[in-house]
Amino acid sequence: MNLTAFGVLALRAAGYSSAAAVVRGADEWLERQQEGDGGFGYSARTPGGGGSDVDDTGAVLQALAAGGAARGSVVARAVAFIRSAQNRDGGLPEQPGGGSNAQSTAWAIQGLAAVGVEASHVSRHGSRSPLAYLESLIGPAGSVRYSAGDEQTPVWVTAEALVALDGKPFPLPPRRPA
Repeated sequence: MNLTAFGVLALRAAGYSSAAAVVRGADEWLERQQEGDGGFGYSARTPGGGGSDVDDTGAVLQALAAGGAARGSVVARAVAFIRSAQNRDGGLPEQPGGGSNAQSTAWAIQGLAAVGVEASHVSRHGSRSPLAYLESLIGPAGSVRYSAGDEQTPVWVTAEALVALDGKPFPLPPRRPA
């Protein structure tokens, strides 16, 4: 799942159309890999399922939207999976039931943004939004902590959080030289 989703995003960023056979074929394969709980996992669907995670579900939503499939039952079930994984602190874990972290929350925000769901309005059980959770992790120097009590890999975490904080899904449009 992971590599295929990133492949679609790379193809679209490189200028391939959403109608290109390679993009459509990859997105159709991704759709067939949806687990019974509505999410997507790191690798291909397994018998019995249960391999879903928030990070890969967010990445697949971006790939599906980049390929032109921003609506439909596959997307609705994936959005429901992300919503159901949201913790009371507003953040999202890699695996449902785990602790919230900035990277999983960022992937969820980007996946939701790709399919037109405003993350600032997502709230489960009266929690704050995923966006508010992510904003709460910004430290005084501007880096983003991994979680409330963990500052691991600040450059990597901050880089992943910046796109989500800006409300942008992948693929980002190419920048024109100044």
